[in-house]
Amino acid sequence: MTRVAVVGGGYAGLACLTSLRAQLPAVDLTLIDPAAHHLKLTHLHESASRPLEELQIPFAEFADRMRFDHVQGWLGARESGFSVDDLAAWSEARSVPVRLAGDAEALQHVAADYLVLACGGEPNLEVPGAPNVLTLRELRHLDLHQRLRELRDEFGAAVRVSVVGAGASGVQFACELAEAMRRLGASGAVRLLDQGHAPLGEMPDRVRRYALERLTAVGVQWCPHSQFEAQDGEVLRFRRGGKDGAVQEMASNLTLLMTGVKPSPCPMTTNRYGQVQREGRTLERVFAAGDCAEVDGGGSNAATAQVALRQGRHMGVNLARHHRRRPLLEWVFQELGYVVSLGVLDAAGWVLFQGHVVTGMPAVGIKGAVDTQYDLFLEGIDTYLL
Repeated sequence: MTRVAVVGGGYAGLACLTSLRAQLPAVDLTLIDPAAHHLKLTHLHESASRPLEELQIPFAEFADRMRFDHVQGWLGARESGFSVDDLAAWSEARSVPVRLAGDAEALQHVAADYLVLACGGEPNLEVPGAPNVLTLRELRHLDLHQRLRELRDEFGAAVRVSVVGAGASGVQFACELAEAMRRLGASGAVRLLDQGHAPLGEMPDRVRRYALERLTAVGVQWCPHSQFEAQDGEVLRFRRGGKDGAVQEMASNLTLLMTGVKPSPCPMTTNRYGQVQREGRTLERVFAAGDCAEVDGGGSNAATAQVALRQGRHMGVNLARHHRRRPLLEWVFQELGYVVSLGVLDAAGWVLFQGHVVTGMPAVGIKGAVDTQYDLFLEGIDTYLL
């Protein structure tokens, strides 16, 4: 029986597992992930307003339906992770080492004729030893709503929360935090530090303007041309006006770093079919998808859930085709749109092409439809035509 190990249970990983089960009903599947559950990462900003557990789905629920084993741990024998050289060796051995989550010093070897890497990314900016500075790594496990309640109880209306980074994640968190803090009786408590001159810098102008209007409406203090420098206790230092600008300080009882991610644990380049490359050589039985991968060819490599899901699904198809000795398919998918949440009842983005902008309730409806489509996919109903 063919054995496949998929590393990472995010959007790309689960999409690959679902695709593989449909393509190769008899394949032996193993998911390697240190968590006990899948997290709906595109909804993580909602943890400011509701319990994190409502955004989690136990892997056990998927395992029963998709018929895979879940090994709770990290790929590789070293705490630092693994390298492309390791991947080549494991591919030859048809076996991968896993450090178990319950005991990181214990290793379990998982048989794998094929390996799919969907490890995602890690924060590209962190402040070690600062408990009141959170990145996506901490927010995946933290009850943010409870933390906000504790801050309100300690500091009252004087509480201040800062979000660093005005990309999609930063804007979504800023809007959700502002609404959550207002409900807790601390209006005007949220600041958004933006290195650029407008939030959502890569989105169409109309979307950026709408987002800025919405941020102002919900009470977020937007700070343009502001670069994070450091956090000392409850004081945030930032540089205003670029690298040569003066360093300023502001009170920040809690700071969220939303400055993007980098491939984890190492960047992986693939050919146009999704097979990992090592020094010009193709590892035919090792595929990669999602934020950890740079797939060659004309398809999108944007670090979005839409691309990660489509790549994971595509790599499942190609793995099955390789197993059956059929020609592999090139990765050519381009994003069909991108919608950003701007609070509970507002959103903005584009659909089909960047000139087709949607805002307000129509955008909320589109975002809801996309979420429903993903939920159906995880239930085994594939409505993705492209």
